[in-house]
Amino acid sequence: MEYIISKKGNREINEDSYGHIVTEDKQLYLVADGCGGHSSGEVASKFVVDCLPELLFEADVSLDSIRNALNLCNVRILEEQKKHNGMRTTIVGLYTANNRFFAFNIGDSRLYQIRDGQVIFTTDDHSVPYLLYKAGIIEKNEINTHEDRNKLLEALGNKAKIKINVYELSVLKNDVFVLASDGFWEHFYESDFAGCRINSMKDWLNSKNEEIIALNDKEQDNYTAIVVGGINE
Repeated sequence: MEYIISKKGNREINEDSYGHIVTEDKQLYLVADGCGGHSSGEVASKFVVDCLPELLFEADVSLDSIRNALNLCNVRILEEQKKHNGMRTTIVGLYTANNRFFAFNIGDSRLYQIRDGQVIFTTDDHSVPYLLYKAGIIEKNEINTHEDRNKLLEALGNKAKIKINVYELSVLKNDVFVLASDGFWEHFYESDFAGCRINSMKDWLNSKNEEIIALNDKEQDNYTAIVVGGINE
């Protein structure tokens, strides 16, 4: 089961896209955060959400096949830039097939894995402040408010050769996953995500949405989140 919110915040359009694609033996959840200005980001995020499922579902199930599918998406986005100059997008995904579970991301859209009230895994961002955190220069919580938090080091459409994070996960029955664009997660810390449990996913997501609205931030970015539970049943 899953619960989803996707809001434009205080921007003119929502450049985020999301998807949940199911076949007989596979499930794929995606959140993409487009960038490039005007409608270009919206086009890029929708493009990858539409393009990636077919590429993944037709390939074998492996870390390499996921990486190859994302690389091919990148090639196609670079080709589409002839019509939509400068369009780029982040991507984060949760993919389950043949009783195997994978997470992947490019950019700063994130996946959190929560078990028994603890965050046990998060994807790594491709961003300037995350690099500073990994280098020990800032604390992880400082990423959320860092002045360079919107500076990406990687995105689909950024260049011909990009860095891609792909992870194989160990998953238990009651694990919960949150996939989120930065407009959502930047308001919260890991302790906030730890409170998301299998029996309270909808309430948790609604409460976080209300918190974002209550901030009344005039610069509020688009924000999207998918909360997923029970995928290992």
